[in-house]
Amino acid sequence: MEADLNLQFPDIHTEIDVLTQTIVVSGDEKKVRPKTFQLLQVLIEADGELVSKETLLKTVWDDVVVDEQVIFQSIKELRKLFPGQTVIKTVPRKGYAWLPKAQIPIDQTPTKHTWSSNKLRIFGLSIIALVLLLAFISSNQFNAPAKVSGSIVVLPVQSDIPVNDLSWVRFGVMDQVIGRLKSTQQAGVLQTDYVLDVLNRAGVSMEDASVESIPSIFNVSGAELILAMRLAGNPNDYQIIYSLYQRDNVEKGVVLDVSVQAAADQVAELVGKRLSPDYTIPTETYTSSFSDRLIAEALEAKYSDSKNTAVKILEAAALASPDDLVAPRLLVQMLVESGAPLEQVQKIALPALQLAQQRERAVEQIRLGFWLAMSESMHSDPAQGIQRLEEVRTLASSINDWLYLAYIEEIFGQYNQQLQSFSAAQNHYDQAMEYHRILRCPLGQSNTLMHLSRLAYAEQNPKLALKKAQQALSLIESRGLNNKLPQAKQWLGKLRDKAHSDN
Repeated sequence: MEADLNLQFPDIHTEIDVLTQTIVVSGDEKKVRPKTFQLLQVLIEADGELVSKETLLKTVWDDVVVDEQVIFQSIKELRKLFPGQTVIKTVPRKGYAWLPKAQIPIDQTPTKHTWSSNKLRIFGLSIIALVLLLAFISSNQFNAPAKVSGSIVVLPVQSDIPVNDLSWVRFGVMDQVIGRLKSTQQAGVLQTDYVLDVLNRAGVSMEDASVESIPSIFNVSGAELILAMRLAGNPNDYQIIYSLYQRDNVEKGVVLDVSVQAAADQVAELVGKRLSPDYTIPTETYTSSFSDRLIAEALEAKYSDSKNTAVKILEAAALASPDDLVAPRLLVQMLVESGAPLEQVQKIALPALQLAQQRERAVEQIRLGFWLAMSESMHSDPAQGIQRLEEVRTLASSINDWLYLAYIEEIFGQYNQQLQSFSAAQNHYDQAMEYHRILRCPLGQSNTLMHLSRLAYAEQNPKLALKKAQQALSLIESRGLNNKLPQAKQWLGKLRDKAHSDN
């Protein structure tokens, strides 16, 4: 490292690079969540002095409404990096202190100094490095895209090309772009069917996600980036006109190619650079099952409240294309949500799950495994479902599938709550909240707040239960999650009635 903040802690054999947010312990690079790293920074900067929980919440979690549990989780995460060593001192009701003393490597300064005696020097070096970097960017007229955190929503594609069947364009190109992108530690790419759920919550038509609908989509999804595309041109001269919406600006452009698929890959690469500067399009050809006419018809039926029709179309699609995975996966989810018998679910899910494993299709494995586990938990042995979810969680962690990781933690929380293992339930709900915050998903956060409220009620803590329910209702109302309002109001009313009767 040169002039960046590369700190060494000889006593614990650790090196921390603040700019790249990496922690190397005894030669092994350790991964922590971004908020956990920010907390570590605050503790190190305090140079052994106590940092109160209030300061940590205000400094690290200034952008969200949270409670002290997030601090406990991050402290626990940091301590796990240093087994057998005391690196963080806890003073009850007062705060935390980082104990190891930092040194700036000798190749960065003429002599060794502690972090405390060199705060101004380090700050100055950082400013100099920043000025040099800005000068380099300016002199080379280089305009790198801002790195995205949060969730990314890719909308169904609109088309100006008159063709008989637009379904392959609307959903197929959308799914191809999504399939080419990979979630990171800071950002999650929402899958095609979940995006359609988002549009449904926002009251936006799949056929016409117009500019006027963008604020509503931001509001209900918590997205950081929304991609809208329109297909134009002629055969062998296709154009995809794209708009990349962020909350405070929009970037527009056009890509051209001889095929729609190749043009879609160009757009995917543009978005991929927002996730990681070294992103490149995978070399293998991507074939989207969402371009299938039957799949498109099933989705349109589902979101037109014709769910029985959607199930029948998906059954036909699964029979017509036995090697396809999307139709059985969507079918399994709809069957489980409707309370279908386990045997009916297994008949579809088990062969599809085996095929997904053979093809190493992680996204499909995760969703098929999750919904099969839900059916097993409801109709057979809950412990069997939990065991399957453990396997699904491992796979979801490997591809940063934040949405289903959050779902799984919520299920674990409910399971432990039923067993009256309240501490374990709390930990699972807290972890679910962390995953939802990565996606900045208001629906997920409000659901988890409701879980936490019910947990507090079960623990006979009505004051905390009321607080969590109020937070959930506030989030639901502010984000326009109207379908969640009745449930939240009913629960909050029950809590208020209970509080009134107790008084």
